[in-house]
Amino acid sequence: MKKKIFVTVILLFFIASLAFSIYYPSRDNFSNIKNGLENKKYSIDELEFPGWYGEDGDYASMEDAQIIIKDVGTYVSSIKLSGNYTGKNTHMQIFYTTEQGEPFTPEKSKIVSWYSTGSRIYIDADIEAYSLRIDLTEQRDDELSISNIELNDRTAVFSINSIAKWCVLPTILVGIILFVALYFRGIKPYLDKFKQYMPLVTNLVSRDLKVKYRRSVLGFLWSILNPLLMALVIHTVFSRLFRFDIQYFATYYLVGSLIFNFVVECTSNALGSVISAAALIKKVYIPKYIFPFQKCVFALVNMLFGCVAVIVVMLIQGVPFHATMLLFFVPMCYAFVFAYGFGLILAAATVFFRDIQHLYSVFTAVWMYLTPIIYPEEMLLSNGLGIIMKLNPMYYYTHYLRSVVMYGTLPSLEENIMCIVFALVMLIAGNIVFKKTQDKFILHI
Repeated sequence: MKKKIFVTVILLFFIASLAFSIYYPSRDNFSNIKNGLENKKYSIDELEFPGWYGEDGDYASMEDAQIIIKDVGTYVSSIKLSGNYTGKNTHMQIFYTTEQGEPFTPEKSKIVSWYSTGSRIYIDADIEAYSLRIDLTEQRDDELSISNIELNDRTAVFSINSIAKWCVLPTILVGIILFVALYFRGIKPYLDKFKQYMPLVTNLVSRDLKVKYRRSVLGFLWSILNPLLMALVIHTVFSRLFRFDIQYFATYYLVGSLIFNFVVECTSNALGSVISAAALIKKVYIPKYIFPFQKCVFALVNMLFGCVAVIVVMLIQGVPFHATMLLFFVPMCYAFVFAYGFGLILAAATVFFRDIQHLYSVFTAVWMYLTPIIYPEEMLLSNGLGIIMKLNPMYYYTHYLRSVVMYGTLPSLEENIMCIVFALVMLIAGNIVFKKTQDKFILHI
């Protein structure tokens, strides 16, 4: 019964959100009030292309490209550019005149929002115009081949970004919430055991901290000095030799590496946690998921020492302090849940395949280079790796932490949803994998 309810609700929600994700970017195109006038369609020979690179406007780089449409003489709600488009974040601006022969001036212009489907560009214009000039600037890598332009087009906009934002992500989030609501009774004993064994977790974390800094002269200070020294080395190499033009580069690196290293330490320690606790598991009954959790808590304590290093570097570089810094714990909580879920999968897999202990260090090295930690985010976009960046959960966690700590900005709802979805999906997947395999651990440890 619960399964039928779950599938039915998710299916209905998916259909409704899919319809909304198509309607939302198309809402102006479907508006009978704004689009009550007859559509106007222009072929390529009816348009002017000043500043266009290419012959007769048939092909162009979109750097400083312009398209002029004369004798519009009506309200323009939306514009559709048909052809072949490749590009990233083009800056578009519309200049318009209200009278014949009137020059295009900055006073009569607007930066427009737009959507791309690969072969179409949809622009929200929302102006009364006699003639139009569309400027496409500030993107050297973008290309567009125009076949025709249609004003007030009434077709739907099938935007992949819009469908992901308004359909896929909300459906996953609703599915997680509904799963918890329907199966909470099965989760509650799990949580009760967590509370029961928290004193054990505290003792194990305390033991690991003492063992890590045993016989060390500086002791816990190394948790602060290590990131400081690494920040100094990275700053020297990448800001001076490779010359990345990033303001407050040492802070930029340290904030990104803080949360990335936190996740790596969580997962690396959790990876061998069950094997290392084999003697204890064989003697007394202890829920096995306690051991990966304890390793993640240990990494969390180490990360808090690293926060002191971030504050020190910010003071040295003169980075402004913002009130949003107090929200640093939000991305850390997201990352902790994600790392614990991932750690459960790794811990279970390592019991059966010990080679994972050696392969994981290679994986984390690749993961680090695909995450904007020592280089600006724009580098991935400019090299056509934007899709990899968007599918990388650590991109969202590092970007979130930098936003609240360095730039004093609050991440959007979409970014929060992405962080939550990655964390909860990994947590659920980790629990399922660990629960289904934990009874066989005793045969392999």
